[in-house]
Amino acid sequence: MSNHLDTGLLEELRELMQDRFGELLEVFLTESSAQYQQLCQEWRVGAHDEVRLRAHSLKGSCANVGATGGAKISADLERLLRHASWDGVPALIEQLGGELELMREALEHYRKGS
Repeated sequence: MSNHLDTGLLEELRELMQDRFGELLEVFLTESSAQYQQLCQEWRVGAHDEVRLRAHSLKGSCANVGATGGAKISADLERLLRHASWDGVPALIEQLGGELELMREALEHYRKGS
C-alpha cells in the first residue's frame, strides 16, 4: 500500500476529520473518478490545455488525501502537457486510470482495516 498511499497523512486526516473521515474519502473517490473521465474526454477531443489543468487538479486532490501514486502520475502528465510532449500522454492517462483503481481499493481497505 505504501506505493499508493501516505498512511501517515491519512492518520492525520482521520484524527482531524474524525467522524467525517469516511465522507472525505468517499468525496475524493467520487470526484477523482469524475475528473479522470473528463480528462479522458478532453484528451479525445484535443483539448490539451484542459487536460493539463485537469491533471493539475487531480495532482492536488491526490496529494491532499495522501494518494501519492496518483499525485505522481498526475504531475508527470501535467509536465508532459506543459511541454507539449504528446507522445507519452496516452500511456500516462492509462496508467493514471489504473492507479485510480488501485487507490480506490487501497483507500477502501484502509478505511475498513484501520
